[in-house]
Amino acid sequence: MNTTTKDKFGQFFKNMAILIPVFVGLLYIHGEAFRGAYLGYWGLPSELFELGFEESVAQGGVTYLVMCQIKSELLQSRFDQITAEI
Repeated sequence: MNTTTKDKFGQFFKNMAILIPVFVGLLYIHGEAFRGAYLGYWGLPSELFELGFEESVAQGGVTYLVMCQIKSELLQSRFDQITAEI
């Protein structure tokens, strides 16, 4: 490997060392927010269903996937409306 390739790999890993903890933190926050909102909707105290860190991060990932799916469906339906009008 030449020096340029090593520098690129080094920069990539430095960036990942910053981005991964930030992304995991966001997943945790969104997982906890989703859990709190869901339990609040049903009028249940959040102490009844405690989640660990890993479960909260996983719930945040599921939340992102659901939001992306809903967004894509809304965009597709809007696109269908626009194309039907043309």
